[in-house]
Amino acid sequence: MRKKSSAKKSWRRIDRHPAFRFLEGLWRNNVPYVIIGVTGLNYYALSPGRVYGTQDIDVFVKPDSDALRDAYRAAVNAGLDISHQGKPVTSMKKMVKIAGSTTPVVLSSSLIYLTIDLIQSVTGMSFEDLYRGHSVFRTDGIPVRVAAREKIIGSKILAGREKDEAFLKIYRAGIRRKSR
Repeated sequence: MRKKSSAKKSWRRIDRHPAFRFLEGLWRNNVPYVIIGVTGLNYYALSPGRVYGTQDIDVFVKPDSDALRDAYRAAVNAGLDISHQGKPVTSMKKMVKIAGSTTPVVLSSSLIYLTIDLIQSVTGMSFEDLYRGHSVFRTDGIPVRVAAREKIIGSKILAGREKDEAFLKIYRAGIRRKSR
C-alpha cells in the first residue's frame, strides 16, 4: 500500500496569492484596516463587467505604531518586499518610524503584477470615517474589510486629483447606464 504524499497540502499554502496572504495576516492579527480606492469599489461591482482595472490595492491601515508593526509582520510573512519613498524598509523599527506618513508604504513581489499601497492618511477623511460602516467580503476564503462604497467615492472627490475625477466620470456613467 502506498503512503499518501503530503506535497498537496504544502502547495495550497504556496499557491495562495501574496496579496491574499497579506490580507489574511491582517485579519488574523485583527489589524484595523479597510480597502479603499478602485479595488474597494470593485468589491461592490454587480457583475464582472462592472469591475475596473487598477495597478494597486489601497489598504488604509489605522495610523498608529501597533497597526503598522502588525502590518509589517503580515507583509514579511506573505513574502512581500516593503519600501517607502523608493527605499527598502528592512526592519520593524524603520516601519514604525514611518507612522503617520502622508506617502504610502509600498508592498510588492515579483510574483504579483500589482502593488499594495499601505496608506496612513487620506485627504479630508480620517481612518475612523472610512472604517465606520465598512463591509466584510470573502476573497479566496479570507474575510476582507472594505470601506463603504459612498465613502470611497467621497474620498476620491475630496482628493481632487485629476485621475480620480476622470475615473469618477467613467464610474458614474456606468452607474447611469445600469439604471436605464
